[in-house]
Amino acid sequence: MKAKRWLLPAIATIVVVALAVIYYRFDPAQGGGWFPQCALYKFTGLRCPGCGMQRAAHALLHGDITGALHYNALMPLIVLTLFICIFNEWRGDRNGRLWLIVTHPVTSFIILAVMIGWMILRNLIGC
Repeated sequence: MKAKRWLLPAIATIVVVALAVIYYRFDPAQGGGWFPQCALYKFTGLRCPGCGMQRAAHALLHGDITGALHYNALMPLIVLTLFICIFNEWRGDRNGRLWLIVTHPVTSFIILAVMIGWMILRNLIGC
């Protein structure tokens, strides 16, 4: 049973590293056609909470924090949450304080409210 304990965090780490290599090497802002486009933006012109995330990842991987925040201000929150989840999975610690905060049901509602608020704000002020 312990052998399976490391499988999910290992797969998650491999996927994150593979995506990091792709987003480090290729710039989504330059197009190329093979990066996925936001369907909401494409059909309505409205930016979803995730719009700009690919460009933000590219900027962040190149050390451009300001650029990453410009593309999508939620990027630091998502990176932090992802790091906490993968780190705690690797440690096998599902009782740690950070893990309990991230996985608490209230946290989900807060994140949803922030995402909806960000979507409304970015479409009102055009960022």
